[in-house]
Amino acid sequence: MKSLIITLFAFLSLNVLNAQRPEGAGGPPTGMPQAGITGRISGTILDSNDNTPIEFATVVLIDEKTQQQRGGVVTDEKGQFKFPAVKLGKYQLQVSFIGYQSKQVTAIELTPKNPDYEAGKLQLVGEGIDLAAVEVKGEAGTYENRIDKLVYNAEKDVNTSIGDATDVLQRVPMLAVDAEGNLSLRGSSQVQVLINGRPSGIFAANPADALRTIPADQIKSVEVITAPTARFDGEGSAGIVNIITKKRSAEGFTGSVGGSVGTRSGNSNVSLNLVRGRFGLNFSGGGWFSYSRPSETTFVREDYIDNQTRTLNQFSTGDGNFFGPRATLGANYDFNAFNSVSTSFSLRAFGRKQENTTASVFNDPINSINQDYDRVSNSKSVNGGFDWTTDYRRTFKNRSRSFLSPSRSTATPACRKTRCSSKEATPRCIATKRTTTTA
Repeated sequence: MKSLIITLFAFLSLNVLNAQRPEGAGGPPTGMPQAGITGRISGTILDSNDNTPIEFATVVLIDEKTQQQRGGVVTDEKGQFKFPAVKLGKYQLQVSFIGYQSKQVTAIELTPKNPDYEAGKLQLVGEGIDLAAVEVKGEAGTYENRIDKLVYNAEKDVNTSIGDATDVLQRVPMLAVDAEGNLSLRGSSQVQVLINGRPSGIFAANPADALRTIPADQIKSVEVITAPTARFDGEGSAGIVNIITKKRSAEGFTGSVGGSVGTRSGNSNVSLNLVRGRFGLNFSGGGWFSYSRPSETTFVREDYIDNQTRTLNQFSTGDGNFFGPRATLGANYDFNAFNSVSTSFSLRAFGRKQENTTASVFNDPINSINQDYDRVSNSKSVNGGFDWTTDYRRTFKNRSRSFLSPSRSTATPACRKTRCSSKEATPRCIATKRTTTTA
């Protein structure tokens, strides 16, 4: 019994000594940075006189060792700035704004233990400046002719703030959109349409209706590629049209509601965006619709047989409309400045409703037939589906290099539901003969 107690005491003593072993005695060094960890640098720029926020002040991030610029941002309406994904190391901040003396912040170090740095409230001292020396040199154009494509910057054109994608594409050179919304490139309708560089199932059933579901104010630019490289699937023999949508990056919660009304149709849309650090969540929905389209048709047929006239009079009235709802929910997360993942789920549908009533009067004096009847026909059709896409993107210091994983997507083919009903009523039918005579 005594030897057992001595053995247990020795075992516990060894465990206590091992637990109190100093850091660095085994395992990975504590000072080694973990792979993929980035930090944040933030602060607020204020006026030294009244402590009011300075909006649009320029903040430049400089590598302390190489003295090279690693990024730059401007302050928001609250005077706040943020570098959300900064590689660990030592940096300096250079703050400047017109009418103020520049300010420099040094000795900024991001470590694995303390990857985030809060600069606090930085005050700028005002100075005299000759505003007459400020001169605007120019502004980027709406159209860009690049080596491999033509780019139309829709966000710089104030005329494309309302409507849908068909209104935007009508302003792009080499593209044409007819009255039905069909797209053609230099006279050919064999065009492949991409959304942010990816094919989308919403264009499989009816591309013309799909374009109407994209609001104009959500389109950033349109790329027209007439000679696709190996990066794209050359499905369209005439070329590729790549629609780039806007990506909301403002910190916090933002949203917008819009719509348009025309003589033929109208549309409405809502957009909600939530950004918290490196995570973003967005939702957009809406749709387009056409107004009631009444129609009237008169048909008269006369057959002359043995100096007698057989007549058929028909009068038709109809009414119909079209609609196309849509909804998209997406999320994205930036692991750091070079790695990000995003997912998107979209629902869409296209439908139409048609009603038609035909009143007919048939008079055949040869066979003593006099018929008066009505025909009622109603039809409804809806087709639609969904897309679910998930992407991983890896970028490099060289901006021309990037890696985009094969899209993990699930899409339903066009799902069509049609319901038709017809009813004929014959309130009066008098016939003495059921023979048919053909002239």
